[in-house]
Order: sequence, then structure tokens, then C-alpha cells
Amino acid sequence: MNHTKRIIFHTTSMSIFILIELFMLWSLMIGRQEYTGILGFNGYLRMYGHSQFFLVSYIEKIVGTGLLAYLLMIIISVARSLVNTNLISESSSLKINKKIIAINIISLICLLIFYYIIKNPEIVVNNPRSLKAIFLTFSPIIWLVYIYSVFNLIFPIRIFINITKDNKLLLIILVFIIVFMRHSAFLDVLVNYWANLLLRPTIVLASIISNFMGLDAHVFSDTPQGIPIFGTDNFIVAIEAGCSGYEGLTLSTTLLGFYCYLQRKFLRFPQALVIIPFSGTCIFLLNSFRLVLLVAIGHYWSSDIALNGFHSVAGWLNLIATLIISILLLNSIPFFRKSSHIANCDKRRDNSQALLLPLVGLIIGSLLIRAVTADFQWLYPIPIFISIGLFIFIKGGFEFPCLTPKIFSVGIGVLVFLLWIYLIPPDHDKSLSFYHEIMSVPLWIALPWLACRIFGASIVVPVAEEFAFRGYMLPQFQILIENSLNHTKFFSFRLISIKFYSALLSLSLTSLLFGVLHSDMLAGLLAGFAYGLAYLRRRSLIDAVVAHSVTNFLLAIDVIYFGNWSYW
Repeated sequence: MNHTKRIIFHTTSMSIFILIELFMLWSLMIGRQEYTGILGFNGYLRMYGHSQFFLVSYIEKIVGTGLLAYLLMIIISVARSLVNTNLISESSSLKINKKIIAINIISLICLLIFYYIIKNPEIVVNNPRSLKAIFLTFSPIIWLVYIYSVFNLIFPIRIFINITKDNKLLLIILVFIIVFMRHSAFLDVLVNYWANLLLRPTIVLASIISNFMGLDAHVFSDTPQGIPIFGTDNFIVAIEAGCSGYEGLTLSTTLLGFYCYLQRKFLRFPQALVIIPFSGTCIFLLNSFRLVLLVAIGHYWSSDIALNGFHSVAGWLNLIATLIISILLLNSIPFFRKSSHIANCDKRRDNSQALLLPLVGLIIGSLLIRAVTADFQWLYPIPIFISIGLFIFIKGGFEFPCLTPKIFSVGIGVLVFLLWIYLIPPDHDKSLSFYHEIMSVPLWIALPWLACRIFGASIVVPVAEEFAFRGYMLPQFQILIENSLNHTKFFSFRLISIKFYSALLSLSLTSLLFGVLHSDMLAGLLAGFAYGLAYLRRRSLIDAVVAHSVTNFLLAIDVIYFGNWSYW
């Protein structure tokens, strides 16, 4: 048996053994519910118990989180360390340790006895100095001994420490992610802390800016819930913690950090990391200015547009503007870039980023018109013409092959259309509202708008989205994944080729992002996957564009003929 199979076999067999033990423990733990009702055993201890039971009430969550984190860290560490000869030599010592087995069985028996004897938490809470209460208080020690034996049985801790010397940061991040995913209360506390920390300075700066502009917006008394009231005598808004800009700060930091990682060959470090506090400052300043504009629109123009239009998109406009400025600075200032010779080595790759422009223009244009309209999007042609203009601008920098689309791509478009209307039933209330808006204007306005809507949905949107997702993102993800896998021996046994794996993974990632961009994530994800398959079949962008155009054109026919206006 080779070393890779030895590791997989040992970990899998021991994991099955541990699952059987955990099932035995769970069977006894579930029997305690009849004494505690909806609170549960641990919930009862947290609510009514003394401080001596604090650790006991959380020990099961700690054990579950620790076990999950250890399993994931083993998978990641082993995958990253297969090129390390140290792992090969260590794997030869993987064997069942009799002492660890003995510790595991003894501690398991103690826990089984513990859960069998102590079923009613009310008894130990009312008698904290009884033998049962003392045994319960010190039971976390038995849990720690048990989890220690479990860790060593699944994958010896000594070997784990040896192969994680170079992955400490990754593993720390992984543990934090697992903790926050399993215990959302921790995340809620952290989010509320930072949101409230940013809220007051944001409002203070907004007051200064408004006074400078002559608007004279100021803070009124807080609501009974402690939410500040900000505005003028004619228009006021409650500024909740979510308006502090913490979401924009988190997204800008994450996205720019990821961008710097992808561009690490061409950026200077740590100089490039200066862009992160710079972007955070921009988000903070723009968010304060956003509050001022919100009040100004409500004061001078329309409270409906301020609350239902501008307020819903201004944060995204701030984030996009900050990202664009930050990326332009990273790519144009010598302080951030390495020598021009190195940067020019990837000229083709930098040029390919222009494929994102039509979609970026479409998104920014849509957000802008949404910011100044509260109900119907009569200004829909504006982002369409912006996207067309950007396509004409970048067209000279690329040679688009004039391939004839295959009937296969048309079939994919029809299939996605059928899938779309199946997954997303029409909303009759929205359709009726849309119909009334169309019928409320003269025919000479409605017909050109409808023609532009059909043209935009069937031609412009498919071209913009396919250029971005299948023309740029999918190939770039595939290059990145292939380069990463070529430096490991994870696929040395060649069960599947690196090219196939990278294509599948990049297709899945772009499909997921495509789904996020659309209102229904599942339908968008499946549609993106289908369009990606159309592209990968011949590596031809025209196939993906045609498939997408067919879907949207059939949707337009469905909208017009059957009156399912909610699809628009």
C-alpha cells in the first residue's frame, strides 16, 4: 500500500470508528430532552445554573467545533504536503496505538456513565455541592481526554504538527471560519461591535460635510432603541448600525486582498498592502458623504427616491468606485508595481481585463438609474448605451474570431429557458404592476422602451456577461488553478488530468459568481454552468453568447406574449 493510500485508509477507518462512538454518546444525550424541553440540557444549565456549570454547558459545542476543525485541517494540510518527503516518512509510522485506544475506551465509558446517570439538570442545579454536581463540573476534563484520544486515532497529533509548520496562518484562518460558521452569535457580537464603533464617527463627519455644503443636517435625539436620528427639519432618517459602512469595509478589504494575492508576481510587498487602509478610508469618507446626499435628496427632491432609490444602491456605488480607484492605483503607480520589465511580461493578461468593462458599465449604469428612480426603470436604455459604448471602445484591442455558432449552443439556450421558467414562477402582482406602468404612458414612449428592453436583454446583456464570465474569469481561474496544481503531486496518480480538474473547478466558480449576480441564485448558477459548457466545448465565446441570447430572447417572447412581466 503506497503512502497516500495508507493515510486515506487510516484516517477513514478511524473516522468511522469514532462516528460509531459519537452515535452512542448522541443516543444517550438525546434522552435528556424529556427533562428540559425546548431549552435542552445545556440551555437549562446556561439559564439557571451556577458559574461552576458554565464550561459544562458549552463543552459539547467546543468538542464539535474542534473535531470539525481538526478534520478539515488534516485534509488541507495533507493535500498541501503531498510534495513533502517528510510526510512520506511520517506516514510510515501511522498505526493504531494501544495506549491511545485504552484512553479512548476508558474516557468513552466514563462519558457514557455520565450521560446515563445525569439526565435531569434541575437536580444538579438545585444541589451544586452534590456528588453528581461535582462530577458534572469536572466532566469537561474527561471530554478533553476523550477528544485528545480521538484526534490521535484519526491522525496522530505529532505528525499533524510536523506537516503544518508551513501552513499555520491558513489553519488559524480556517479555525476562525469554522467557529463563526457554527456559532453565529460570535459573528453577531463582532459585527455589532464594529458597526456601532463606526456609526458615531460616520455621523459626525456627515454633519461636518452637510454644514460645509449649507445643508445644516444634524443629529436629533435617539430613538428608544438607541438609534440616532439624522437629517434636517424637512427630512429625517434613522441611521442604524448597518449604515456605518462595515459591509463595504469588509468587502473592499477581502476583494483587494484577494486581488493582491492573484497579482503577487507583479506587486511589491508589503507596499501593495497600503492600498487596503487607503480603500478603508475611502469607504469611510464616501459613506459619510452618502448620508449627506441621502438627506439632501430627501430634503430638496423626494423622500421616496431618497429611501427607495438612492439608499438601496449608494453603498454598492461607493464600493465599486473604491475598488476601481484602488486597482487603478495598484496598476499605475511604481511604488506598488515591480520593475516595468516584469509587468510587461503579462501584457496580454492585463489587456484581457478590458473584457470586464461592458459588464462593469452595465452594472454601474443600472445602479445609477436605480439611485434616481424609486419605482419603474424608464431610464433602462442608459446602462445599455453605456455598455455598447464600452464594447466599441475595447473592440479594437481584441481579435474576435468570426466562428459560426453550432446548433448545440442554441439547444443549450432553449434548455436554460425551460429551466428558468420552471425554477422561477412568474409573480402575478409584479407583472400587473409592470403592465400598468407600461399602459400609463403614450404609445410613442412605450414601444421604443420595449424595443430597447428586448434588444438589451437579448443582445447587450448576454455579450457583456459572457465577455466577463466566460471570456475573462473562466480562463483566468483555469490558468490560476493549473499553475497551483502543477506545483503539487496531488494528481500524480492521474486519476483525472489537471486540465480537466481546472476546467471543472473554474467552471463551477464562475457559475457560482454568475448565480450571485442574478436574483435567483440557483437558476443563475445552473444557467452559468450551461453557458460555461457551451464555451468549453470549442473554447469559443460566440457559443456562450448565442446560448445566452437565445435564453433571453425566449424570455422576452414569454414576457410579451404571455404577459409574464415579472421576468423583467
